[in-house]
Amino acid sequence: MIQTDYSLLWMFLLAALAVAGIAAYQWWRKKNTLPELERDYYTEGLNQMLDGRLKEAVASFTEAAHRFPDHIDAYLKLGSLLRQLGRPRRASHIHLDLSIRTDLPNYTLANVYRELALDLEQTGTLSKAIRYLDKSRQLDPSNGDDLIIRQRIFENQGKWKEAGEVLRKFTSVTGKQDPVKLALYKIEEGQVLQENGKGHEARILYKEAFKTDPQAVEAYLFIAASYIREDRTDDAFEWLTKFIKETPGRAQDALSLLEGLLFGLGRFAEVEVILLEAIEKAPTNVALAHALIDLKVKKGEAAEALDQCERALEASPGDLSLKLRHLVLLRRKGSAKEFEKRLEEIANTLAPIGEGYYCGTCGHHAELLMTHCPSCGSWRSFGWERRGN
Repeated sequence: MIQTDYSLLWMFLLAALAVAGIAAYQWWRKKNTLPELERDYYTEGLNQMLDGRLKEAVASFTEAAHRFPDHIDAYLKLGSLLRQLGRPRRASHIHLDLSIRTDLPNYTLANVYRELALDLEQTGTLSKAIRYLDKSRQLDPSNGDDLIIRQRIFENQGKWKEAGEVLRKFTSVTGKQDPVKLALYKIEEGQVLQENGKGHEARILYKEAFKTDPQAVEAYLFIAASYIREDRTDDAFEWLTKFIKETPGRAQDALSLLEGLLFGLGRFAEVEVILLEAIEKAPTNVALAHALIDLKVKKGEAAEALDQCERALEASPGDLSLKLRHLVLLRRKGSAKEFEKRLEEIANTLAPIGEGYYCGTCGHHAELLMTHCPSCGSWRSFGWERRGN
């Protein structure tokens, strides 16, 4: 009779259980460690972004994406950072790789397309950027970010009608209206038509502009300039007069156009009345004062010019240009020709020598009124000024 050695059997079973336990522990440890590593790199990248350490954040997100290829947000953050750091082409490669994945939900894929559009916008590939925004909007039609990007791109392309259409769509999504921007778009669209010889169509848009935004009175000046180009001086005068009466504080914006009409129309008396009315409403507007003084000098009314200059100095006693003008007029009254010549030389040296339309944000100079600055992009920032050295 053979006796079974149970102790050997038990030892074998215990060894097998030990091996299985070790394998199970390693599997469990591996399973629970991966997410922890993922969180470490990704969270570290987020913290670095918040601290402004963008290059370090790029390294962290790169590591997170390398270790965990399914971590889509790590790729998105990486691409966005590269774009911010001036590497939009590299960013577009990352986002393009994401866009061909078949396992992304619609919302995520829409975000990828949106990021691609931003990359392409930065590289100047604007038409292609619009196509990706179309794809994004098809997948996520309620997202207003697509419209904001699209509007900005159309502005950069000078497609003002399209920009206005996008702005109206944005209003329907958010409920926030922007009549100011819509009016300015109409003016810009009118400018394009005007340059193409379509003055009538341009004026229709200018008139629509101040119907859209009652504050868009610069449209009056564009209407006047349009009439001047067609030698319809009476119509131009009417709109310039309207602008000065309604906005005396900005009347100087109309002066360069108005002065160009004076001799052709021979309506000095009417202009004088208009300027006087404007000065009554805006007594500290030095540009208006100079315009009225110039008008009286051209009419040969030296005494009246001197009186007007003194009234202007009462309203603006510290203005150097008026002080110098006053001295010149005083000396002219005394007929001391040589002294007058020297005095005018000094006045011309010290008084503002530059004039035109200047951007109040960056100082960009333009000969004609502009609705937005080509240098800094500010809207409705131009006003007519006299400037010195």
